[in-house]
Amino acid sequence: MFPFQRIPFQLILFALGCAAAALCIDFSRYHEMQHADALLPIMVSLYKWDMFYWGQSRLGMLLPALATPFEHPFWNLIVQNGLGIFGCLAAMGCISWYLLRDRSWAVVGAAAALFFVLAYPEVERFHNMNGSQPYAIPLALATLSITLVSRRGRAPVLRWTVAGILTAAAYWYHFGIGTQIAMLAGGRFLFERLFTREHPKAEPAGRYQRLMESRGVYEFACATVLTAFGSAVGTGLMNLSPYPQPHMGLTDPSLWGNGWATLFEGLATRFGSCFGYIGLAAALGAVWLIVPATRASAVRCWGLFGVVAGWVFLQFAMAGTLQWVNYNDYDIRYLYPGLIALAPAAAIVALVPFLSHFPKATPWLTAALALALPLAAVSSYGMPSVAAARAAVDRATGYHTRDLLESGCTHVVGDYWPVWAATFHANMTLADRGESPLWAVTIRGNDAKCCWPKLPPSRIRIGCVAMPGSPVVRPKDYEWGWAFEEIHEVECRGVVTIYEGK
Repeated sequence: MFPFQRIPFQLILFALGCAAAALCIDFSRYHEMQHADALLPIMVSLYKWDMFYWGQSRLGMLLPALATPFEHPFWNLIVQNGLGIFGCLAAMGCISWYLLRDRSWAVVGAAAALFFVLAYPEVERFHNMNGSQPYAIPLALATLSITLVSRRGRAPVLRWTVAGILTAAAYWYHFGIGTQIAMLAGGRFLFERLFTREHPKAEPAGRYQRLMESRGVYEFACATVLTAFGSAVGTGLMNLSPYPQPHMGLTDPSLWGNGWATLFEGLATRFGSCFGYIGLAAALGAVWLIVPATRASAVRCWGLFGVVAGWVFLQFAMAGTLQWVNYNDYDIRYLYPGLIALAPAAAIVALVPFLSHFPKATPWLTAALALALPLAAVSSYGMPSVAAARAAVDRATGYHTRDLLESGCTHVVGDYWPVWAATFHANMTLADRGESPLWAVTIRGNDAKCCWPKLPPSRIRIGCVAMPGSPVVRPKDYEWGWAFEEIHEVECRGVVTIYEGK
């Protein structure tokens, strides 16, 4: 048997392609988009690891925990982002395997990852890959865990153990993934009922066995068990946090229309071009419906596309009614799970009917697409190097560093967004020199206060920063009142205003 026909080898090809692409992206200008939300997990890993993102109880700090051995800010950033990029690209394969359950999954996963790198808007790629948006990796872990146990086979105890660990990690990372998985599993169950034939049994079986072996029932039962288990784990961990849980109730029905309109406008503005490319893939999928040799496979593939499209629609409908989404101005990031899955769905209708007619092309196409992944990454982000990544970080976060360090600041105060970027870059520069870090005095900064050195008031110098190009103004009381009894201005130095506090 040709060795490429074994699924494990296709898995290796796909994983290597994703890893190579992740390295190329991680050591590139990708880091020009770093911002406070993306940098805060680096601080969590470096200074005071906590189970959740500082100041809340819903984003599990999985990647910061894995990166704790890396004590230099730059390399901690590189490791966490590299893991996030790889996890996002690998999610395309996990979703493809969950939907397809045949050897074509690796081709589809690699094609979807390629589509993601080349066609998805760059800002949305960054948000999904850097790890601070808890969607791609939990989705990958949750779908992978269901796939591992949804077919009976060898070593059931081992498979269920691994599935349980993956599920616990997914729901710790993002508790809300349970609602998403429940909707997707329901769609997958309907697909099995509509598009899969029953396998006749040679011997009669009991009622329970017949039920569990009917189309899709066993898989749906496994998904239900794992979703319940993950929800229980997520709830337990969230209750351990001292911070309140987000409000997931419904808004007043009179606001639903405005919520849906705002989400639709955001989709059209930020994902319009991407939907055009998905339409081209769908057009190719329509061709396979016309060709007699591929028609049967194409019908099944369109069924899977319908599962994902229906899932996206349900996410859209639900997001427009939730208080938490309303509180966050109906940002489309709450639709990221479905928007991620659209790439595998488009690849399924475009490629799988062809592969069903030419199965021997599967291993070669897997190898070609896996090789194309790092090339696509270089095409999108430029040639990778440590210098390119460091320069990108400098451009994104280094605006205030010179004035902060030359004025001998021990703390950085101001609005959330510039403070965390300025603190990260200053600490990265101080780490190069082997010196002690500065500390952020802003929203979410109080979790690390226990790590601050005890300094006399005469040695406390506070640099107030603003966004690049904006004037520096006196920090608001709620930004520093939890840290100091009072502050008074000492001097204005370049783009930083210096205060002393006690």
